[in-house]
Amino acid sequence: MDMLLIVMLELLHFPLQEFESTILNIICGFEQAAASFKSLVKDPQLAIYVTPPASDTVYLMSRDEEQEAKAKKQPWPVTSLLFGKDERYQSDVKNIVLQIREEAERVVAFSKVCELIFGNFEGQLRIG
Repeated sequence: MDMLLIVMLELLHFPLQEFESTILNIICGFEQAAASFKSLVKDPQLAIYVTPPASDTVYLMSRDEEQEAKAKKQPWPVTSLLFGKDERYQSDVKNIVLQIREEAERVVAFSKVCELIFGNFEGQLRIG
């Protein structure tokens, strides 16, 4: 991971904020891909597996048709529920960004040390 960050940050002079933004865009792409999946519950070919039989009297007595109609109109998946309100997911994203920032700062510090060492080495070669 450090070598990849060295290449990305130093050789390409990639700003840290832009790197973080790119990572967040990748995460956003993941969220959009997850949101694009079609609900299998609404698939007519699978309805027999998710719809209770008409002979189920307990289901028929407790059935709320208004709530069912409202649920059918609701888009799926609800990305704000899946990603926005999920504290564990938000914590994971935050930890990823913090870890990337810390690693990038280490890479920058390491590259400065390397510049000093190689700068002195190149100077010695010119003198010698």
